[in-house]
Amino acid sequence: MEELFGNLGIDGKLLLAQAVNFLLLLFLLNQFVFKKLFVFLEKRRIEIEKGISLKAKAEQELDRVGVLEQQTLQQARTKAEAILSSAGLMAQDVEKESFQKAKSQEERILKDAKKRAERETEELMQSAQHSISEIAFMATERVLAKALTKKEKEKLQKEAFIQFGKEQRYGNA
Repeated sequence: MEELFGNLGIDGKLLLAQAVNFLLLLFLLNQFVFKKLFVFLEKRRIEIEKGISLKAKAEQELDRVGVLEQQTLQQARTKAEAILSSAGLMAQDVEKESFQKAKSQEERILKDAKKRAERETEELMQSAQHSISEIAFMATERVLAKALTKKEKEKLQKEAFIQFGKEQRYGNA
């Protein structure tokens, strides 16, 4: 075999030395480089898998938050519409109530004015009636003073006072 290697130009000792060098280099690389490289690659693979898993979870969370946001916005719109509707109804109620208060106040003022006018009219009527009675009494007294005797005058005065007193009681009632 040595002859065969020799014919091919291969030196057995040199081949053996190169094989030992290769195995030694393979052992050293395996001990110091490949193990650390494989450990580093395994850690990197695990980190990448975690990142992919976290990315999927984040996308799911983002989708869930997006759906929740849409639901919240819809609820807010619904509540806002309800509040606006309620505010409109309340404004209408306040307007109606204000109108009714103004109307009742107007009616009360008119009623008070009518009562005051009636009271003033009655007072004027009583005052006029009293003045007319006094004038009539004075006129009757003058006319009678000339035509009647003293006894007749006293009798007529008493009757006039009695009549005048009745008018005062019934006229004021």
